[in-house]
Amino acid sequence: MNDLEVFRSARPTVTPLDEATADAIRRAVFGVSQHTAPTPRRWRRVMAMAACAATVAAVSVVVASWRHTDAPTIAPATMTGGVATSTSSQLAATTSVAAVEDWRLHPERRFQRSTEYGELFAAALDSATGRCMVALGFEYVGNSYDSDSEIPPTRTPGSYEAAFLGESDAGGGCRQSAINSMAGTTTADAYANNMVNEMAGTWERTALADPSLQARLGELASCARAHGAVVRDTPDRLNKVFDDVQRGIETILISDERLMAAENVNAQDIGSRQALYLQLADELCPGYSTFDVDLDEANRLAQVAWVEANPTEMAKIQAEFDADMARFRYIIDHGGQLPPA
Repeated sequence: MNDLEVFRSARPTVTPLDEATADAIRRAVFGVSQHTAPTPRRWRRVMAMAACAATVAAVSVVVASWRHTDAPTIAPATMTGGVATSTSSQLAATTSVAAVEDWRLHPERRFQRSTEYGELFAAALDSATGRCMVALGFEYVGNSYDSDSEIPPTRTPGSYEAAFLGESDAGGGCRQSAINSMAGTTTADAYANNMVNEMAGTWERTALADPSLQARLGELASCARAHGAVVRDTPDRLNKVFDDVQRGIETILISDERLMAAENVNAQDIGSRQALYLQLADELCPGYSTFDVDLDEANRLAQVAWVEANPTEMAKIQAEFDADMARFRYIIDHGGQLPPA
């Protein structure tokens, strides 16, 4: 019996779900996990889509540096003492210039690492790893496995692979050592995330202060209750009301045969399944999908207003990212050596 069948057969009533169950439902419907942390609607979507878009280049570079290829992963490299090296100036020369975009369209990106940050991190990690491997007597050629799936759970002691990845999946090896030494002093992500978590509730309350949104949310709450969902009556915490509406509708629709049929036809087409899900949600409670979109927009405007009103806080966040990038540049330009403590 699969997860969908379990939910369909086990659902006696429509009640608020715990976070683990709600997350399982979202994976079944949309094919992705969606956290239920107390963050605004726009930030929840960001975590699944926009955040990935903002850092996808950085992530791809980091993944590439784990896999040995015949082409350089960061910038044209030269061999110095058996270590493939590249300077931060070479890296800058190979970094593509992104189109200038009004940050107000995506204010969440002001709290995220840039593509340049990710590229510098990957290059610094590669350089620090190479320095470690040379110190162990190896000529550094990157990851000797073509794909992560080829990596065995244990590696022969004394081999290049063991020096690079450790003798087992328990850890160790030059790559993990380099990550630990670099991540130990990088605080930009944590600092920015803490700021988001601190302000998330304020942004969402600002968005839901709109009387028209409040009225529409009341209609959706009444509809969800009419279908058996338990929706809290908390005028001072309207975000909780919408959480209940969402979970109630999700729990009802998870057993809809049309949604299940769409999953069986093409389990990989997440976009089509999500469109069908919103169509069914609108059939159940008219106006659900447009409210979701309008609330996202209200959250965006609330975030923009906060960023513009708090230049000092935003400067602190940028300073943290700049400090990390300066550290990465030092590592790159000094052949993998960490900066002085």
